[in-house]
Amino acid sequence: MDAELIKLSSYYGAKVRSEGHQGRKTVQDLYKKHLAGREKALLDSAALATGLSSIFYGDRLDESLITPQMDEAFQLAFPTTSLDEAAGMGAEQLAGLVSAWKGKYFEVLVRDKLNEGEYVGDIHLEPGQTAELAESAVQPGWDLVITDDSGAVVEELSLKATESIGYVKEALERYPDIAVLVTDDVLADVDGTADMIIGSGLYNGDIEQAVEAPMASLFDSVSEDILEALLPGLPFVLIAVGEGRHLITGKRSFQQVLPAILTRSAKTGTAMGAGLLTSLILPDVFGIIVGTGVRMAFSRSERAGSTVVFIDEKTELILPMAGKYA
Repeated sequence: MDAELIKLSSYYGAKVRSEGHQGRKTVQDLYKKHLAGREKALLDSAALATGLSSIFYGDRLDESLITPQMDEAFQLAFPTTSLDEAAGMGAEQLAGLVSAWKGKYFEVLVRDKLNEGEYVGDIHLEPGQTAELAESAVQPGWDLVITDDSGAVVEELSLKATESIGYVKEALERYPDIAVLVTDDVLADVDGTADMIIGSGLYNGDIEQAVEAPMASLFDSVSEDILEALLPGLPFVLIAVGEGRHLITGKRSFQQVLPAILTRSAKTGTAMGAGLLTSLILPDVFGIIVGTGVRMAFSRSERAGSTVVFIDEKTELILPMAGKYA
């Protein structure tokens, strides 16, 4: 038996010395395949994250920037409209929305400051007095009324958040007995009507910026809108291009390329679906994390399966000898 084993050892030693490079090449090919699979998975995951980000963060409101006062102002200005509808508006509609929302937000700010005991310009409430906004968004003449503890009207005011003195003068021409409380932007242009125009200490630009901030992503250019529309499909475009180049270079046939495209696309699509479902119950960032995690998990499972198949094939070649020399 010992002599036979020595003979067998010498035989395979010589075989390895003469053909060993082939074995090493097989392992190297497996390693290269492993790396290629990992690179594809990383590329698909990066593209998937980009696609999900465009879905989650493109053309949508940032509700975290909407204060309770801003929300109340919108409801007062647009009682039958949901703020979510802004995402589907064009540039002209958005401009109109911002203008109306800004004006009503100014009114809410002034009302709250007065009722909290603060000065707004030269105006300050006496004990028992209350500031209230007009119930109708189209109330003629005045926007805010100050009443005493008996409900009697102390003063009516028109409120204008604007940078245009002409807009203020127009209000005074129509209602000359009602003073206009304005944003301070127009005070430098006030002339003989100064006694009827009151500065508020607030600025139109600041109010407008606060209203526009939650809708910043809605004010996109045409090119940005096109880009946002295309980005969700980016993962599938990259997959088609990446696999298609093998067909163009002649390394693979169409029958080999098509299944590869479909397989990678199915995995990426499933991962994107998992990310979208996650975003329904958790913050959007977790949807991106879950989506990329699922895609990488698919890849790890596939690579592990390929390694197991390789080991099983080589084991089947070795096992017959085990019985002979046991």
